[in-house]
Amino acid sequence: MDTPLAETVTALLARLGDMGVRRVTVSTPFLLELVKTPFPEFKVRVGIYAQVDTPRRARFWEDLGADAIVLESFSIQPELSPPGGHPPSGPLRSGTDCESRLPHELSDANLSSETVFAHCL
Repeated sequence: MDTPLAETVTALLARLGDMGVRRVTVSTPFLLELVKTPFPEFKVRVGIYAQVDTPRRARFWEDLGADAIVLESFSIQPELSPPGGHPPSGPLRSGTDCESRLPHELSDANLSSETVFAHCL
């Protein structure tokens, strides 16, 4: 990935790493790979803007190396496991309150997904 954008992002990640940052949130496969390849020590969470709402999409991100996945909150099914299957093994977070199913604004859900609603899992 030797593009000007990749070089800029890699330089930014190196600076963040020098400052002690070890966790980032991404919403594109390109960025996940761009982080994980040169910085395997970084924990990468897939944010709500990636629109992960099916087991297949969750597994796609898990296979790319995601450490955590925020589920898209507006169409997610209460049961994530496919018939006869198992849900992805990594941590999953719902972007909405699992009790009321009232959707938050996307930005609120993305910001709160790290700590809020962990009890839903």
